[in-house]
Order: sequence, then C-alpha cells, then structure tokens
Amino acid sequence: MKKSDLLQFRDSNSGRINLNQIPDLVLEDNIRGRRFKKWIILEEGRVLFKESDPNTYEDYSQMFYSEFAGACGVDAAEYDLAVFERRSGIITPDFAPGKKLISGENFLKGANDICRENNDSRVLQNNVEDICYALALYHYNPASIFTVSEALIKKIVLDGILLETDCNPTNWSMVAESSATLTPFYDCSTVCCLGKRKSTIHSLVGNLKDYSALEDIIKACKINLHISHKFIDSSFQEEFEYLCRDHYWEIYDVFERALAVDVEAIIMRIEEKTKVPFPYNCSVLLRFLIKYNLEILNSIYVRYAKERKNNPKNEDDMKIYHFNRLKI
Repeated sequence: MKKSDLLQFRDSNSGRINLNQIPDLVLEDNIRGRRFKKWIILEEGRVLFKESDPNTYEDYSQMFYSEFAGACGVDAAEYDLAVFERRSGIITPDFAPGKKLISGENFLKGANDICRENNDSRVLQNNVEDICYALALYHYNPASIFTVSEALIKKIVLDGILLETDCNPTNWSMVAESSATLTPFYDCSTVCCLGKRKSTIHSLVGNLKDYSALEDIIKACKINLHISHKFIDSSFQEEFEYLCRDHYWEIYDVFERALAVDVEAIIMRIEEKTKVPFPYNCSVLLRFLIKYNLEILNSIYVRYAKERKNNPKNEDDMKIYHFNRLKI
C-alpha cells in the first residue's frame, strides 16, 4: 500500500483516515514519548501515527502550522487527521527516511558534556546562540552552522507570528551526518492557543470583544525558542525588534511572506483535504489573532525595512557579520 492509498479510508464524518480499516496493517513500535505512537509501514516508506489530546485542537494546530510555514518558505512536517484503535490523532510521513536523528534535547546534552570536559562553565540552552556554539563544538563547518542558525531564526519569527509556544528541545531535531542539517519542524501543537482545552478556547472566543482582549492573549503566549538567553523573559515584540535591527536579512523573507498569507485560504485547503468543516472556534482565533499580531509586528518591521532594502545584502559579508554577533 502507498501513502496515497490511505486517503480512501477517510471517514466522512470525522475527516480522519481510519487506520483500523486498512487490511494487513504492518506496524512498528516508535520511540519513547508521553503520547501513544506507532510507525505504519507502507510500500514507499512509513508514516507515523501519534495520538492527540481529544480535549484540544492540537491536531488542527499542527496542520495549520504546516500549511502556514510552507507558504512562508519554512520546512515543516506534513500532517493529516487519523484514528487508530480508539485513539484520535495525526499521521505524518517519515521526513528523514533511513537517517539517524538526534533530538535537540540530546544534541544540547552532548554539547554540555563537551563543555564540562573542556572546563567550560557554559550551560547551553534552547536558543540560537547556544545551538550555534554547540555546532562549533561538534566541529561542523561555518557554512552549515549559518544555514542552521538562519532556519532557526525563521522558526522564531514564525512561532512569534503564530503564537506557537512549544518549540522546546524535544520538538526539533538534527540529522546526524557530516554537515549540520535540521529536520523539518514538527509538533507545533499550540498555534494561537489551539493546544488549550476546548472549553478554554470557547471562552477565549466569547471574550473577543475588543483589541484589549487580543492583546491579553498575545502577551500571555511566550515562545520557547529564542535568539539568545537574554530574551527568555522578554516579550516577543522586544525580541522581534532586535531581530529586525540585527538579523534583518535572515527574517525579511519569512516575514514578508507571512504578511501575504491568506489565513482563510489555508483553512479552506485543510477543509478540502479532510472533507469536513474546520472547527469554528479555531478559525475565529486564527483569523483574529494572526491578523492583529501581524499588524503589531509590522509596525516594528517597517521602521527597519526601508533602510535595509536600500542596502542589498552581500551573502559573504552577512555571514561574517553574523558569526561575529553570535560569537562563534
């Protein structure tokens, strides 16, 4: 059976691919984790089933993030709704077939072990500066370190726009090979509060009476991945201003694309894919929060955009400046 053959088992009521109906399903146990997971073995590879919390809309969060990220040129895992046994969840194709992956958690743990062996007092954490320092400890070449840092900076911007708060070190991975390579981003389950309980989301939608309610929700959402440890306690608006000033050429493409994304069109694409209506409360939160958040961030961005666009980027100069800033 091929991946495309799974679509014929989609349930018309729930929109989920019913894996229980697939004859002679070949399964393989998956890695550890707090959620039930199984690999499904197909002719052309495998797909991962992961159980979702039925009291949240986290499965729709992951589907939306994937679509929005793709529109912004950011590589993210592809998702679809599914059900296995009596568990609702999502499936995603294996995005690194045949390759060995190392989670961000284990990657940083190994780098901190090297620091202790070298009598280096640093404790490397979940931020771009520390990740780049770790890559240097592992002796990756500067060009690949720059590629990883640029991807992570775009991820920070995307998370800030979408209010995705769960990019902890277990939710990003490196491919273990000679050049530093990130996997597509995955497990983005908290976009615009969709990882909260459905009853909470219902209350949030009911209280969207003015801009102050939107501001309160945005302020309460704290992203997990940062450019530096210095921004752990800062608002994303403060961190975004720093990125606009010191990392403009790494963020401009993803932000310009985000400004042009049609949220309603993404919702419609997901509806076309699943053959069921997108949850109403989810669509309300996504439309209002993303629109208002982008307006706030754009008011910061435009202050730097005109000056930077009058100074076209030189790739080599940018890399040198970048590494000087990150102290690699």
